[in-house]
Amino acid sequence: MKSLGAILYRAGSFQEALEHLNIAAESAQTERTSAAYGWYFLAMTHHRLGHADDARQVLEQANEQADRELNDASSPAPWNRKPTLELLRKEAEELLRTDAERLLELPVEAPRPSAATEQQTTDN
Repeated sequence: MKSLGAILYRAGSFQEALEHLNIAAESAQTERTSAAYGWYFLAMTHHRLGHADDARQVLEQANEQADRELNDASSPAPWNRKPTLELLRKEAEELLRTDAERLLELPVEAPRPSAATEQQTTDN
């Protein structure tokens, strides 16, 4: 269900992806996979469907799960889990960022002089 949900998300079938990812989110986690995988796709799917609050809530849940798994010294994660979770986290967080958050990161440039101002300074 989780893989099918991820495939449907990538294909742009967000409503179908939501159905499969919700089912996968309710199923038990195994040692071979992480619940965070599905939750990252679920967060992005909610975002694409305009469910901003649900998207943020699921993203937070995915981040908490990923942190628990990657920081558990008593049960190290498989070698491929860390890079996969990091990539999905980055993708989901970037997608869910608001336009206001993006604007805050833009570099601030000094205003450029207008053509009229430049002409005045060369005339003097």
